[in-house]
Amino acid sequence: MEFFILGLIGFILVILVIHHVNKGRTKRKIDEIRTVWGSPKKESFDFDSISKYADTVKKSKFHRLTDQTIEDIDFYGIFALIDRTTSKVGQQFLYKKLLEPTNNTTDPSESLIKLFSNDKQLREEIQLELIKLNNNGTYYIPSLWKDKLLEKPKWFNLLIVDIIIVASLVVLSFKFPVLIIALIVPVTLNMFLHYWNKNNTFQFLKSFPQLNNLINVSKVLIKKGDQFHDKSIEDSITNLKSFQHKVALINFDNGTGIQS
Repeated sequence: MEFFILGLIGFILVILVIHHVNKGRTKRKIDEIRTVWGSPKKESFDFDSISKYADTVKKSKFHRLTDQTIEDIDFYGIFALIDRTTSKVGQQFLYKKLLEPTNNTTDPSESLIKLFSNDKQLREEIQLELIKLNNNGTYYIPSLWKDKLLEKPKWFNLLIVDIIIVASLVVLSFKFPVLIIALIVPVTLNMFLHYWNKNNTFQFLKSFPQLNNLINVSKVLIKKGDQFHDKSIEDSITNLKSFQHKVALINFDNGTGIQS
């Protein structure tokens, strides 16, 4: 009974410590949000990554600025000056909006601008969620929307033979040490294939964790009020449930990348 009580006390203390740490972390994030609010960003702008969303989405558009216009008006300099977004996703969205002006006389986001201007607490709650999408890996989410994704090569099944050969050579080397020399060839081949494959699958290593984050953040935001509810987003979250179930056992390392 005494061990149970001590264990319960220890468990409660751990919960209190975790709560205190999380509360302190949240306070620091809010302080940071308030410090940089309305100020120009001091970070560097990777426009190759920022433009991925605008270059990938192939919806019909009213107009898109030409390369000549972009150069004439110093578009990148203007963007760097007015960008106040909290997340990389928002940064890519803003870039697309500026790059592709519409013929709409009204902007649906005007109501949200007024809402956030009048409700500081709500704005900061939203920003705390959006900060979770401020990792550079988020830039790679649009790569999942390409017409053709990476496919398994035809020779992929030969890797099974390779594994068998390596395992056999390792076992036989205990009796015939000279076979260790023969291991050099398959091991070298395996190293080459590993880094070649890692380079090809880079978009998945970066985009999967951030897509998972995007889904979770979207779940929270659509519950913040009727003005944030969107049926299409709700349907997308439902359709992506199978994705989250399949990657549930993958170590996302806090959303920065796939570790194991």
